Amino acid sequence: MGILARGGSSGDWRFLGAALKHMRGQAAATQAQVAAELNMDRKTITNYEGGRVPASAPRVPDGYYAVAVFFGLRRSDVDTLLKGPEVAARKYIEEGFYELKNEISVNERHLLANWVVEQASPMLQGRYAQARVLHEASQSSGAPTSEDPATNPLLRTARTLDDAMDALPEAFHFGRLCVELGASEADRLQFDRAALELLRQANEAVIKKAQMRIEEVLGSQTLDSLDSASHGREADG
Repeated sequence: MGILARGGSSGDWRFLGAALKHMRGQAAATQAQVAAELNMDRKTITNYEGGRVPASAPRVPDGYYAVAVFFGLRRSDVDTLLKGPEVAARKYIEEGFYELKNEISVNERHLLANWVVEQASPMLQGRYAQARVLHEASQSSGAPTSEDPATNPLLRTARTLDDAMDALPEAFHFGRLCVELGASEADRLQFDRAALELLRQANEAVIKKAQMRIEEVLGSQTLDSLDSASHGREADG
C-alpha cells in the first residue's frame, strides 16, 4: 500500500499531523497513551503526526477525527487544518476571536488557534495579536461592547488597522509595476521595507494604546473597590 507523505489532492497532511502532535504535547501525553485510549496502534498515531496516510485513502481516515476529538477539538478542525496554515489561521482569527467574546476560559481550540497563527505569515500574526488586545481592552471596561465603529473607538481602530493590512499587498504590487516600467529595483525594495515598517509601527501603536486602556480601566476598578471597602469599614465603625 502506497503512502502519501504530504499534501496530495486531499490537503496538507503534514500540517494537520504537526497540529495533532502539538496538541498531544499540550496534553502531556505519549503516542502510546493516545493509542491505548483510542484502541489504535501506536504506529498509526506516528503516521498521523508525520503526515503519512495511505495513498489509496478515498477520504480523511476516521482515526484523525477520533484523535482530534480526544484532544478536545472538533471534527471540523481536521478539515480546517488540512487547508494549510494560511487558510486555517484566517478562520481561527475570525472564529477564535468570536469565541473569546463568549467564553470565560481558554479551551483547547484557543490553544490550537494560537499555534496555527504562529505557523502563518507575520501579517496574519499581527492581525491576530491586535484583535485579541483590542478585545481585552473593550471587555475590561465591564460595559456592553458596541459593534458599531461609530460609537466604539476600539472597534473603529481595529477596522482601520485591518484596512491598512489589506492595503499592503497593493503597495507591493505598485512597486513591482513601477519596476516593470523601468523604475529602480533597489528603490522598490526600499519602498517595500518602508511600507512594512509603517505597518509595524501602526500595529505597535494600536496595541500599546489598547494595553494602556486596559491598565487604566483595571486601575480605576481597583481604586473603586478600595474606596467601597473603606466606606464599608467607616460604616461598621
